[in-house]
Amino acid sequence: MKRVICLFLAVVCVFSLAACSGQSKEEERIERVLGRMFTCPDEELKALIESSRMIYDAGDPAPNPEKLVEQQRAQEAYAEHLKANIFTAEDLTEEFQAKFCGELYFLTNFPVFCLEADAVLSMASVEIECVSEENRSYAYTAELVIKMDGEEIPFMQKGKLQMSEDGRISWIDPYVFNDLAQLFVDRINAKLAGTSWEE
Repeated sequence: MKRVICLFLAVVCVFSLAACSGQSKEEERIERVLGRMFTCPDEELKALIESSRMIYDAGDPAPNPEKLVEQQRAQEAYAEHLKANIFTAEDLTEEFQAKFCGELYFLTNFPVFCLEADAVLSMASVEIECVSEENRSYAYTAELVIKMDGEEIPFMQKGKLQMSEDGRISWIDPYVFNDLAQLFVDRINAKLAGTSWEE
């Protein structure tokens, strides 16, 4: 009987340790959303940027009003694409999803600059740390990989976010991406100047 009890306790301990060492649902959600955020550009963004370049008629310094309306529709369609396929209500609260997809994602700048630099961005790994259980706030350090001009460039991105009571993301700090965006801007400028982007 003692052997049976010992065996039972050993099994319970193993399963308990496995459960403790695994990611929480919140951490899985954070990793999924960050993975999507740091994977760009996509074909829909390429189409949106292409439509943005067409708002001026040849030789006219003022934008064509009809094309401005088309561009606005394209931006709204892209926001809907993000909501339906990338940053879904499964992972983000509805209020934050509307704000992030409609406005904040574009304020990060790096997806558009990544496209303009003819680069591809992806996330290799991420470390997530709970900063405050009471406030449901988290910090992350993402190891990114930038494929550009035949090179793979590592980049570490740190940031913060917050979860709602139901475990969905209710805020991501969009103002921490200056260095990442600047890397792409430097590459774009180097291309225009005909120099190496590292010079």
